Amino acid sequence: MPRRKIKLSVWAERNGVSYKTAHRMFSKGQLPVPATQLNTGTILVIEGDEDDEAAEGTATAILQELKQINWRLRRIETHLGLD
Repeated sequence: MPRRKIKLSVWAERNGVSYKTAHRMFSKGQLPVPATQLNTGTILVIEGDEDDEAAEGTATAILQELKQINWRLRRIETHLGLD
C-alpha cells in the first residue's frame, strides 16, 4: 500500500480523537502513527504503513481509556459536589 500524508485533524477525526488530544499526543511523541511537522506548523500523519491495523488498535485502546478516565472523573466531581 502506498504511503500518503494526511493532516493531523483528518487523522484525529477518523480515529475518534479530538484534534487537541491528537496534537498533545504528537507533542509528547505518543501518537501511534508516524507523523512530521512542516515549517509552517502543519502536522502530517503518514498513512499506509504496514502497521496501520496495529496503530488503529492502539488509537482505539487509547480512546477507550480516555473515555473511562473521563467517566471516573465525572463521578468523582459529582460525589464531591464539584459539577
